[in-house]
Amino acid sequence: MNKSYANSDVLNFYKELPFNYYEDLDIAAKSIRNTNFSNFYPVLPPILKKGVKVLDVGCGVGWFVNVINFHYKEYGSSASGIDYNSTAIKRADEIAFRLGIKSDFAEKDLYRYKPKKRYDLVSSIGVLHHTNNCIYGLRHIFNHLVKPGGYAFIGLYHKYGRKPFLDHFDKLKMKGLDEDQLLKEFNVLFSGSNDKQHNLSWFYDQVLHPHETQHSLAELMPILHSEKMELVSTSINKFELFKKEDELFEKEKQYYELAIQKIRKKIYFPGFFVFLAKKSC
Repeated sequence: MNKSYANSDVLNFYKELPFNYYEDLDIAAKSIRNTNFSNFYPVLPPILKKGVKVLDVGCGVGWFVNVINFHYKEYGSSASGIDYNSTAIKRADEIAFRLGIKSDFAEKDLYRYKPKKRYDLVSSIGVLHHTNNCIYGLRHIFNHLVKPGGYAFIGLYHKYGRKPFLDHFDKLKMKGLDEDQLLKEFNVLFSGSNDKQHNLSWFYDQVLHPHETQHSLAELMPILHSEKMELVSTSINKFELFKKEDELFEKEKQYYELAIQKIRKKIYFPGFFVFLAKKSC
């Protein structure tokens, strides 16, 4: 059996309160109904309108999966999700039921998951940087989950963009601020929902998380090349066309100063980036 790089501290942390967890199922369902991928993931709708099979790795409470199955079912697309956290899986099922849609969720360890059939699109958003080996996780997705000609959509904390946020709260912790005071500061930056449990889940995830790593596009490109994955688009340049990867590497370095400016202006900026890559046939 393959070695697992799942982090037990992270699993226990999310069992207490999964990320993006709404206490009110009606508010959770409403958030799915109101989500429009075109607003923040514009590269996805053209793929999802082609009737594709999607797997979300580290699906949590099912936001990504349920959005696809609610909004893109008419195009023939369908999504399923895997997560190591049974608490999150249970809530994902409950939200799908409240929406009146069919979504398949399963409790699985990514590092030991090798399905018989691969997928047209495999997503993993904000997950791999909480494992003990993000790079191995990427390779596993590329090698065992994405079909030839298929896509991987990956979201990770950014090496440059994340640091100012972490530094800001580390300084507050060193000054002796307790959890309530840190939450108050986080709420100044973060405009959440009317569901207190939901806002608390974001605070715990962003400020009190037991384990995370940060990464850059420049660091990851050799991995993509070695696994025959072609970079299609990235949030680093707001999903615009690019001629050379080097221009993206230079642009991402600017995210450090951008993040500092956001913190100074009391604007939420977690330091996160996504990229879409296509596997060669």
